[in-house]
Amino acid sequence: MNSLYNYINSFKDRQIRDDKTIEIVDGEFTVFIFCDRKIENDSLFTGESTLKSIAIRKYKSDFDGLVNELYYFLNLSYRQINKIPKYSLSRGANNQDKVFFEIIFPIDEDLNHNNITSVTTAYRNVKIQQIHNSFKLEDSQFIESNDIGIVQSNTKTRRLGYLKLIVELFESSNYFPITYLGKRIETDSMLYNDALYEYGSRMGDDKGLIKKTDSGSSAKPYIELLEQLNLLTQVNSSYILTKQSKIYFQLNKFLKQEIDVVDANLFQLNLLDKLFFFRQILISDPLYIWVIIDIIFIVRKPIGTMSIKKLFVDYIKNELDLSQAHSNNNATKRKIIDLKTRISSWQKPLTYLEHIVEPRINWLVDLGILELKTESKEKLYYFSKSGLNLINVLFEILEKNLNKHLIIESVINNHYFYIFNYIFDLNKDKGSLDINKIENYLLEAFQVFKTEAPNRIAASQAIDYVCFKSFFDDNLIVEFEEIKKHLHRPNNKFSMDWFKTENDGALYLKK
Repeated sequence: MNSLYNYINSFKDRQIRDDKTIEIVDGEFTVFIFCDRKIENDSLFTGESTLKSIAIRKYKSDFDGLVNELYYFLNLSYRQINKIPKYSLSRGANNQDKVFFEIIFPIDEDLNHNNITSVTTAYRNVKIQQIHNSFKLEDSQFIESNDIGIVQSNTKTRRLGYLKLIVELFESSNYFPITYLGKRIETDSMLYNDALYEYGSRMGDDKGLIKKTDSGSSAKPYIELLEQLNLLTQVNSSYILTKQSKIYFQLNKFLKQEIDVVDANLFQLNLLDKLFFFRQILISDPLYIWVIIDIIFIVRKPIGTMSIKKLFVDYIKNELDLSQAHSNNNATKRKIIDLKTRISSWQKPLTYLEHIVEPRINWLVDLGILELKTESKEKLYYFSKSGLNLINVLFEILEKNLNKHLIIESVINNHYFYIFNYIFDLNKDKGSLDINKIENYLLEAFQVFKTEAPNRIAASQAIDYVCFKSFFDDNLIVEFEEIKKHLHRPNNKFSMDWFKTENDGALYLKK
C-alpha cells in the first residue's frame, strides 16, 4: 500500500475532487484515486484516507480505434494482476466531443505501484499496435432489444453437428411425439459415433457424444438446445420445426440434392451449417458467447476452459453494468438487474459454468472461430483467422453502439450476410437489388413454405429465403432489412403486413 501512496505523492500537480477523489494527470492518462473518507492535504502523505480504487482514463476525439486501445490496455492489465479489471466506455460529461475508456483497479493486496506504472509504461512504449480494422459498417440506427438473449445450455451439448442431424429427421415426418423424439435421435446417432471420433482425432476434441439409453435422456439436452435456439417447438404433445428452422431444413434438402454428401462427416460443418447456426447463436445468446470471445481475446494467448471460468463471473457482471448504464429502457434495466442478481447467487460458479463455457467453446471450434492447440497437455484454445476477423466485427459494432449485447439482433438484420462474408473471406458481392431475381425467389418461397392459408406465408421466412438463396446461388449479399423495406413499397405482385409485437409479418401473393 505504501508504494501506492508514493505513486500518488510523486505527482506535484494533484487536485482533490468531491472531497474523496484525487485527480492526477499522468501524461496522456488521467488518473483518479478514490478514497473512503474525506481527504485532508496531510492525509496524502500519511495515508489516513484508505484507498478504495484507482481508475485510469484515456481520452480521444472519437471512437475510431478506441476499442482496440481499450482491449490492449486490458491485456496489459491482465498480464500484471492476472485478472481482467472493470472497464467502461463513454463520452465526457463536460465535453461530449471527447470519448474515453476507463480501467478501474480495485485496491487489494495484489495491487501496487509497479502494477500501475508497468501497465502505463508498456502502453506508451508499444504505442499500441495500431491494427487497421479492415471491417466497416455503414452508419445504421440500430434498434435496442428489450432483453439480453441467453441460452440455458447443458455441458453435454458440445457438437453442432447433432443439431443438423435432428433437423434432418423431419424429412421423414412433420412431427415427432415428445416421448419418442429422444429415442429416435439416439438410434440415428449411433450411426455417427465413428464420425465423431474421427472428427475429434482431427480437431482434438470428441466431446458431446449422444449415447443409446432406454428413455432418450442422452438426446434430451440437444432437444432443449434446439428449443432455446428457437429451432424446435412443442405443439399438441409433439415436436415440430419452427419458422426459422424450416429455412435451414429446405435449403439443406436442396444442397443434398445438388452435391454428394454421403461421405461428408456430420460434425464437419459446411458453409450453410455455419451460416445458419452461427446466426441463431448470435441472436439467441449474444451475452454469453460475446463474453467468452472477449476473454479469449483479452488474454491474447491460448487459454483453457478453467482459466476462462475463473475470469467469467467478474467480467460478465461488468458487461451487465455497462448494458444497464447505456440502456434508456427502464424495463430492460430491470431485467439486467435481475440477471445480475441471479449470477451473484451462483453457489458454485465454477461447477455451474461447465454448462456455459465448455459448450460454447466447442460450438466456436465447430464453426471454425476457435482452434485447439493439440500439442499441449491441457486443452488450450485460440482464434483462427476467421476468429480474428470476428474480433474486428465485434470492435466495429461496439464503436457504433455501446449497447453491444442489446443491439446484436438489429445488427444481424441489417448486416449479417456482409459480416459472415467478411469473417470467412468468401468474396461475395454487395451489389444493388435485382428486383426480378428477388421476386422469383419470393414466388419460390410461396411454393416451399406453402400453408393452409392460400397465397400467404410468414414474411420472415420469405425474406430469409431470398437472402440465403442470393448468397448461395448468386454469390450476392442481400440483407433482411433491405428486402423488408422493398416489400413495404407498393408492389404489383406482393403485399406485406408487419407486426412489431411479433417481429414478423404476413406476406401475401396478389391475385
